[in-house]
Amino acid sequence: MPKISVEVPVTWGTYLSEILEALRAQTFQDYEVCVASSLKEDQHKDLLESFGAKFTSSGPNLLEKRYRAHQLCRGEYSLLLDETRVPHRMLLERLALHDEDMVIINEGEARDGFWEKAAHLDKLLIQKCPDLDFTKGYILPRYFRSTLLTMAFENVKKKIGDKKFVQVLMEDHQLISYEASLLSNRVAIINDILIMHYGDRTLSEILSKYHRYGRHHRVLKRTPYEFMLNLLKRRRRTCKDFRLSWPQHVQLMLLYLARGIPFAIGYYIW
Repeated sequence: MPKISVEVPVTWGTYLSEILEALRAQTFQDYEVCVASSLKEDQHKDLLESFGAKFTSSGPNLLEKRYRAHQLCRGEYSLLLDETRVPHRMLLERLALHDEDMVIINEGEARDGFWEKAAHLDKLLIQKCPDLDFTKGYILPRYFRSTLLTMAFENVKKKIGDKKFVQVLMEDHQLISYEASLLSNRVAIINDILIMHYGDRTLSEILSKYHRYGRHHRVLKRTPYEFMLNLLKRRRRTCKDFRLSWPQHVQLMLLYLARGIPFAIGYYIW
């Protein structure tokens, strides 16, 4: 049994090779890679086989992909990556030192365009002013004891049923983390930035993505998770440990408007 299972859902595969190379370069090597993809079965097959990764096919939405990837894995702990998140070479070594049931890992942005810089400010705000209320969805663990993660998945399935389970897009990580938090409060935070994220580069990418997220957010209506749907839950709050300059404040507000307006339109209107 490997110490760590790295579980990756794939929709586009743009950065998959970079992620796998980053995993191969890890200073800690007792791990396995499990991938669930909605791409054609032969797409990236050679790449995945060359890295010894386990892989399976899945539907298009993220919760199902995470679940199917997790079913392939046998590690003691599970690291939930995304196909846009590249691990630092020390990440697995740092995680292997933890025996908590969940670990939150701080992240940074891989590029420095206007919107990526705004997203980096958002991440800094979350890191400096953490709020460990997993119903809010913006600070979540990525490292779980695997048995706990299995129970969390099964509890989500029981509460919303198989049909809605495969329809969940953006709330996947939030639902898993919330259910895990009901079973354990043993959570640690790694303050160092050990994951780099390839975020949205343009305004049109942000508008399109968050409109889609808003429409999919409706899936949780009339489920036990409906209480999470209040959009005010996603408000960030500053604290004494993190003060923004006015230019930073404006940049961050523009990001929240670019995300929030299309999200609200998708959720409430169309």
